[in-house]
Amino acid sequence: MLIPDRRGNSLIDGLRNLVEDPRIGLIFFVPGVNETYRVNERARISADADLRHRFAVNGKEPATVMVVTVEQAFVHCPKALVRSDLWKAASGGRPQGVPTLGDFVAARDPGINSAAFDAAYSQRIPNELY
Repeated sequence: MLIPDRRGNSLIDGLRNLVEDPRIGLIFFVPGVNETYRVNERARISADADLRHRFAVNGKEPATVMVVTVEQAFVHCPKALVRSDLWKAASGGRPQGVPTLGDFVAARDPGINSAAFDAAYSQRIPNELY
């Protein structure tokens, strides 16, 4: 399995953890489905140009690609998803009272206007996905 390192906050925390311990675990969610799938594996980081090129989107390549070797794969218990009605709740929009990303940023930096941050973010994010 190959997982591209898409653009993010450039802190590389996940990659740093991977260098220290190559064991990883992933849980796969399928929108609208209450089952989850868990995979335990080992991974390594590759900056191979051919691998990076395979994952280019809109002409932008990921910085690196994780090369993953699956050791275990199994269905994970779905009870938490069923109890939460996650997919049902998601169809109704943002739940009332749940802080936005701008609210979190403003809590860390009082000089930030949360509403302005959210508006700018919603305009900026489509261009920064890759």
